[in-house]
Amino acid sequence: MGDITAKYPTYGGGGPGQLGGGGSSDIRLKPGDFGELEGLKSRIIVAAGAGSPDSLAYDSSRDDYGGSAGGLVGYSSDSGNNVPGNQTSGGYGIGPYKGRFGFGGGNGERRFYDGSPDGNGSGGGGYFGGSASSVEKNYGGAGGSSFISGHKGCIAISEDFTEENPKFSEREDPSIHYSNITFFNTVMIDGKHLMPLVNGSMSYGNPGNGSIRITTLFLYDCPSFYINYNFCSFKFNVIYLCLFIL
Repeated sequence: MGDITAKYPTYGGGGPGQLGGGGSSDIRLKPGDFGELEGLKSRIIVAAGAGSPDSLAYDSSRDDYGGSAGGLVGYSSDSGNNVPGNQTSGGYGIGPYKGRFGFGGGNGERRFYDGSPDGNGSGGGGYFGGSASSVEKNYGGAGGSSFISGHKGCIAISEDFTEENPKFSEREDPSIHYSNITFFNTVMIDGKHLMPLVNGSMSYGNPGNGSIRITTLFLYDCPSFYINYNFCSFKFNVIYLCLFIL
């Protein structure tokens, strides 16, 4: 969930602003602060966040809910004044309002004369974040995109990716992360469709904080042996896991 009056990006990369955008959840190979580039590049699963709304107390007809968190592509809000993240770029915008790799767009610096926040809805975080509203004071932000290494339609970044020089996989299957870690039998459910929550209920999108559940399905022993003067034997294990991330 996004934060109220977020001056800085919310955890998970939701854009800053009058109402902070929803943050993403991810599984990554390198630890560190959320926004460090090498950590963001090492993400092998990303579940996007939704854009935040913009509520106008004096004119409820102009209230605009943020765009839903996306699968391969995020969603725009009903107003359409924003651009969602996709597999190769954040949502288009001017200056801080554009989405980018890992982060939704937004401006946390706009203030009324009394210092209270005055702005628009912010973009949701994700593989690539959604933009904030293109209307500086009004309307909601767009949702970010999601990513699963090995999922059809996903496009992995190259290991030498930078924001100044974005490069993407050129391998036969471009969905596979440069680490070669791959997931099979994947299902990606975006925020406009019913999804199971960790408490066992169903919801259109995840209304709470991000969460990850990892379940061991079974352990498979793979016997093997090696001959070099003396006979030795060993075995290694393959663990089949079910990953569930919101």
